[in-house]
Amino acid sequence: MRKGCHRTGRSAIIASWLLLAGAAGFLPAAGGAQTLDGFPEDVRFEIMNATTGQAGNCERLTIEYLAETAVVITDIRPADSVFTVESVPLIAGAQYVVTAWWRDVPYYFSFRGRDLAEGVHTLHVFDTTPDKSAVTVMGLNLVLQRQDTVLRLEYLLQIENATGPQLTVHDPGGTVVLALPAGAEDITAEYRRGLLPTPVPFHRTSPGKLGLDVPLVWGNNSVRVTAVVPWQEGMALEMGSDLPIAAWSILSTPSWLEVRGIGLESDNYQDAAGYSRHTGPALEANQVFAMTLMGGEHIQGPEGEIFAQADSAAAESSPEETADAPSGAGGATRLLLLGALVLLIVLLVASLKRRR
Repeated sequence: MRKGCHRTGRSAIIASWLLLAGAAGFLPAAGGAQTLDGFPEDVRFEIMNATTGQAGNCERLTIEYLAETAVVITDIRPADSVFTVESVPLIAGAQYVVTAWWRDVPYYFSFRGRDLAEGVHTLHVFDTTPDKSAVTVMGLNLVLQRQDTVLRLEYLLQIENATGPQLTVHDPGGTVVLALPAGAEDITAEYRRGLLPTPVPFHRTSPGKLGLDVPLVWGNNSVRVTAVVPWQEGMALEMGSDLPIAAWSILSTPSWLEVRGIGLESDNYQDAAGYSRHTGPALEANQVFAMTLMGGEHIQGPEGEIFAQADSAAAESSPEETADAPSGAGGATRLLLLGALVLLIVLLVASLKRRR
């Protein structure tokens, strides 16, 4: 009976130790981290041209596995509208992005591994046109940040393509032309239609305008442009595009940064301290709204990301910020579990000694 008690006590202690070790994160999870390893599966696709409503084609198709970064696991040039990609390594719960190119325009589709492995997947592509007559900038938010000797600019455009029949609008000479100060440097441009932002090629169409070679699919498109301009007191700034702008606003920081313009309205923006918000009138295609920026005796603005406290539509936490954040209650819980784990080890050793 005494021997059985020792076995029971030992088993209970070991079970408790394993339970706490797993909870504290000292043992690997059952699933483990996602890897490229998976069961080979044949994946079937059908390409449909949404413009014509008929069977379509794609010039290229890729399948990407999403872990910490996107990893291309398949890259082919299909010959037919219906085809099978053989032996694709798939993990049931993992995330994958399928990209089909047609007329040099990528179209993105998101799948779980378990879904890719079953059935035939219809991918819709569109014909293209350079005609921008049915394209409108529905919203344009510009954030201005005075920082030391420079002015940082960040444009967030929501662009609607309402062409009929459904077409992708694409003009390599500049699908969208945006007013941007002539002295702008460190320019970046990207659009987001898939899970990850995609860089946009750009070029100057004139000293004060930037052409964006971005394909606009039917429906809504998001485009983001950033730039840095040397600060000058009383510097001029223009708002405008070769597309009509239905609504636009400016969010400026610090709050003492003045934005002046005839017809510019100020509102009481309370969502982020240190910011001022202005709205302007709707603009027709190629119409320009002129403004002047004043800083008075102030010489420097705050440090940090422009959209860190600004429009929620553009705010994103960086991985660095997430990693450096204090652990709070989670850290305290882990310490308690660690203490309990040490105590159970001591009890286990004592139990084994008594048995001997």
